[in-house]
Amino acid sequence: MKNYPGILSPDSRLLMKWPEISLVAREKRCELTLNSIPVHNRKPSINDEELQNQIFAVNKSLNYIELAGLNITLLHQCIGKASKLKKLILYNNSLTHIPEEIGGLKELVFLDISMNKIEELPNTLGTLSCLTTLLLANNNITSLPDISGLVSLQHLDVSHNQLTDFPTLFCYQSKLQTLILNSNKIKSIPSEIDALSGILKTIDVSDNEITDLPFVFCNFSKLKTLNLTNNKFSDQRFNKLVQSPRHKTSMLIEYLKKRAPNKCAENKKLPLGTDVTAANDSASDSRIITIDVQLTKEVAEIRPYIASCIFKNCSLTAEKIKHLLNIQNKLHSTICCDRTIASIGTHDCSNIQPPLTYAAVNPDLLMITPIHHHKKISGREFVSTLGNEAELSRELVKRNVVSDIYKYIYLIQRLPLYPCLIDAKDLVISLPPVTNCDETKLQEDTKDIFVEVTSTASESKCVEIMDLFVKEVVEQKCLTNLIIEQIKITKDTGSLLVAYPSKNNLQLSGITIKREKTIVEV
Repeated sequence: MKNYPGILSPDSRLLMKWPEISLVAREKRCELTLNSIPVHNRKPSINDEELQNQIFAVNKSLNYIELAGLNITLLHQCIGKASKLKKLILYNNSLTHIPEEIGGLKELVFLDISMNKIEELPNTLGTLSCLTTLLLANNNITSLPDISGLVSLQHLDVSHNQLTDFPTLFCYQSKLQTLILNSNKIKSIPSEIDALSGILKTIDVSDNEITDLPFVFCNFSKLKTLNLTNNKFSDQRFNKLVQSPRHKTSMLIEYLKKRAPNKCAENKKLPLGTDVTAANDSASDSRIITIDVQLTKEVAEIRPYIASCIFKNCSLTAEKIKHLLNIQNKLHSTICCDRTIASIGTHDCSNIQPPLTYAAVNPDLLMITPIHHHKKISGREFVSTLGNEAELSRELVKRNVVSDIYKYIYLIQRLPLYPCLIDAKDLVISLPPVTNCDETKLQEDTKDIFVEVTSTASESKCVEIMDLFVKEVVEQKCLTNLIIEQIKITKDTGSLLVAYPSKNNLQLSGITIKREKTIVEV
């Protein structure tokens, strides 16, 4: 047998019969990969300790070692002698213990020991100052050692373990960007996580037992992904939002901002469910409504434009409600061209749970309680029923003319998806241009009115119609001393779609405009 220098000792003749090792030795490679076939099933066979002694102790030149799916049960102390290692992959084995000697791998940048049976990690793991990625998923780990020495760590995955406490021993000026802790038994997230607010981009704590979220998450300016599904949040509205498949991280953060006192940083230890009304008397005035408008290809072909605002502190009577609806109907017949170009919707804000989503939904899945109805029906059933009623109406009057809502159903009847506005409780509040829902209809005790204009024509047409609607409401003295709160609609890229009213809108006397109060996301 030829003596291959560098990787193996002259006495390792058995190992040299393994093709992977023979190739590394023959070509003096710095990478070794052994996987799939357990060590004891190889020909010739060799025990774990002898294999590791030859690979780790003698072969100083290796910088990449992957031993995966070999059913290795023990990582031996000789691992500490592989001082040049930069990447060590030991996933999908049967390891129960990691020796202290792993702290000797001072140049290690990537460590994967996921899919093993490890219960405890050595303290020396926290001294690997070059480590950028640490993968510990699918083990039986109950706690982490002090990892404040991992000054280069950017990605940490401890998912599918037995953690009960959220790890907090991160280094000062940490570089951590991704933290994966899903499928553990974590009950709370401490406010100390604020130390990572300027760097973390991804946090996954789904499938845990978390009941509250600290308001410090309001400060996480770079956070792109926050997965909180399948927890036990005491705030049921927040829990509903978390579970919604349409939610986005920005929507969760905006909800927190709505619930938080004026300065999140001053209230780090307040959990999500805390009543902050006393701490912030002006909370109702700075209420945040978030609308997520998903401009998919289908939506763009159906009804892609929207503008919104809020009429604040309205004093309604039955006569004023009738007057307001008459103004809407007049505009529907004129500038909206019988709703073929645009439609207007008005809603009682108190019955809407922000954030809102403007989307296109399968008509069989869209469930709505149409206005003046008392039970939910699917969008398809609603439109079909209206169509049948329209035909019956034509026959009764013996004219090819229908009235009211019947004449609008053709606008969506043949669409593959129906446009709709949905709140955080999955309440469909409108199905434009046909109907609003009964739950948000205006009542005499309505104080704040959410107004939406949707269109198939253009964003400028939405703004033009909204301008005219406000003008008519004011000039006809339907609502006096009107306060209008601006809503910003932005795309998920962060770019602004529309802010209404902008500084160029509503040059009218007798109204007050509040801007920068409400943020809406598309």
